[in-house]
Amino acid sequence: MGGKMNNSGNDRLRRRGLAEAPTTARPAASNRFLSVEETALRGTPRPRRGEPAASGTLLFPEGPWQMLRVQLEAEGWDPSQIDLVRDQLRQGWSLAVARHNVARLSGRCPINARQHN
Repeated sequence: MGGKMNNSGNDRLRRRGLAEAPTTARPAASNRFLSVEETALRGTPRPRRGEPAASGTLLFPEGPWQMLRVQLEAEGWDPSQIDLVRDQLRQGWSLAVARHNVARLSGRCPINARQHN
């Protein structure tokens, strides 16, 4: 069994491009993440749910707060209920769940606020 070691397996792998890369090689640069400098060039970050945008309005997945407030007023919600809905939205609840929670908390729901399917 003594004798020369057979390197033909490694040679085959190298020819096929499957040999291990040298450990000193650096990985290719990724475009997936931005560097600190690139993020600074992109401007202000997008506001998170319930935080004021650059314009000062609250943005929620259902739309800007001013639009939602007008919609709630048109449905007959009173100002204290509207404030509770906004608080629920800021906590991350959807508008439908926020309406339900406020109706349960306050004990009353405007008749125009019922959703028709």
